[in-house]
Order: sequence, then structure tokens, then C-alpha cells
Amino acid sequence: MLDLAVLLPWGLALIFALISYLVLHYFATSTEASPTDTHRRTLFQTFAKIGQFLLPFIFVVGA
Repeated sequence: MLDLAVLLPWGLALIFALISYLVLHYFATSTEASPTDTHRRTLFQTFAKIGQFLLPFIFVVGA
């Protein structure tokens, strides 16, 4: 992933960092109550919570 981020122009990498943080933060903090499929939703939220910091970091380092 870092290899791809390095190939991007620095301005575009910073925009992707901001967008990836905002989108993943939305999914990580969503509290939509759904009694079915809670395991899948919890797993997705866990990955979103990790990714909301990891992906922007990769894009910023690549910039």
C-alpha cells in the first residue's frame, strides 16, 4: 500500500488521507442499532477503527 501511496502526487496523497480518515471514522463510530448481523458489524467496525488511523498514516508517509 505504501508503494502505491509513494507513486501519487503529494497533494493527492494528502487528500486521500483526509478522505480515508473521514469515511472510516464515520463507519467506526456509527451506532446504527441492528439486532441481526451484529458479529459482522462489530468486525467491520473494528477494522474501520484501525484503518481510520492506519490508512491516513500510510498516505501521509507516502506524500
